[in-house]
Amino acid sequence: MIWKMAALAALCVPAFAVEWMTDLEAAKAKAAAEGKAVLLDFTGSDWCGACIRLHKISLDTPEFEAYAKDRLVCVEVDVPRAEGKLPPEQLEENRRLVRLFRISSFPMVLVLTPQGVVAGGFGGNADIRETKDWVDKALAAARVLQNPDGLPAGEQRAALQAVYAGLHPAVMSCAATLEEQIAALDPQDSSGMARKRQGERQAAELVEQAAAALQGAGGPQAVLALVAEYERKLFPENALCLLQIKMNAMAMQAFEPQDMEQVRAAILKDLDALDPKYADPAQVQQMRQALDRLVTGGE
Repeated sequence: MIWKMAALAALCVPAFAVEWMTDLEAAKAKAAAEGKAVLLDFTGSDWCGACIRLHKISLDTPEFEAYAKDRLVCVEVDVPRAEGKLPPEQLEENRRLVRLFRISSFPMVLVLTPQGVVAGGFGGNADIRETKDWVDKALAAARVLQNPDGLPAGEQRAALQAVYAGLHPAVMSCAATLEEQIAALDPQDSSGMARKRQGERQAAELVEQAAAALQGAGGPQAVLALVAEYERKLFPENALCLLQIKMNAMAMQAFEPQDMEQVRAAILKDLDALDPKYADPAQVQQMRQALDRLVTGGE
């Protein structure tokens, strides 16, 4: 009877069930061999409500499984919070992929060429219809990205820029390789992509150096010296990032109420002087609230 039940259960499993892999390099090789694209699902399976809902309404449905069968090699990049849910080496690899693709929010679904170039995807919840729409668009872009050399030079850059412009807004920050390809084809930087990449590199460098300075012997004072150095060569889009670092370093040295008031006044003055074009209103509001808490002691 047990064997009969097992055989019956096997017959009930859909023939189109998707295999969710966990090894990106193996998935890329499989996609290349089978003429498919790679779908990466960045998820927090035990804490991210939106991720759980995305699977319920889209990624775990029979309709998606049937759709993915001949198109996609699927990879789950899970970053759970519960200890022991994943082997330590798998968790570390998944965290590396989060950093590599600059994932800043979950859920995030990316579609890659077999060579690992981001061709599309989406962020946040999407029902099955929206999921298929975004993936269809990414698959069309992947075909362009896999054979850009077949186009004349001018058309090649235009085609890549069109792919980039068509990305879901949440996915643009994940497409570093595509940005680099566009910049390489545009020596005059008419697209502004090289300039954008330089700004991103400066921001990453600034955060890394500020963290190192804070941990060194100079502490917050060394961080403020670094801020003064960067103020002379700063890309305007990094002004808010620099100001946040400055605020934190100054706050670490404020012990008396009058010191805290001085920090608040100085940073508020800098906030008011920011170019609105580069000052995200939500981040500015968060900084103002942080300054208020500094003075009131969190009351």
